[in-house]
Amino acid sequence: MSNLLPLLFVAPIPAIALYFEQNKQSQVALWVWISIPLALWLSVNFFAPFQNRQIKKEMLGKLLSDRPDIKGKKFFVGFARPKRKGAIHTHEDVGWLILHPESLEFFGDSHKHELPKSAIRRIRFGANMNTAMLLGRWILIEAEIDGKPVRLQVEPREKATMLGNLLLSGNVASEIRAWASAGR
Repeated sequence: MSNLLPLLFVAPIPAIALYFEQNKQSQVALWVWISIPLALWLSVNFFAPFQNRQIKKEMLGKLLSDRPDIKGKKFFVGFARPKRKGAIHTHEDVGWLILHPESLEFFGDSHKHELPKSAIRRIRFGANMNTAMLLGRWILIEAEIDGKPVRLQVEPREKATMLGNLLLSGNVASEIRAWASAGR
């Protein structure tokens, strides 16, 4: 639904523009056509995080039932492996990014990954599909395990809007950097 809802909001706009064109109101039709990118941006910003709050609550219940004594800072994030290519949806899973004392873990619905703190080499930003609309970016957590590069891609899903999550991503990346450099 988070992918379809924004499109449902925008879908009628071309028909409205065509209506005005057919009724010889080309000036109005032009403004309606021009409004499509803004309408799409607004709909993605407000409707793409649809049901995140409910999913976050469900995933917290799953995490706590699996590990009732969980400690450490945690962030609700979308996740994708580096080789994943999705034409419609950026994330392949959602769940919790947990900063344990000596490791970083992603605990999702279908994926679970853990990186030792000592293996983490760099935290930076990367583009994803949301970046094209200025509404998101990956936080790339790069590590080296047994001489091989490993990367986790996460994007905050804590806020009610995509823009809110984009703004939050800077703070989340800073917290991960501070955690990764502490005690080294």
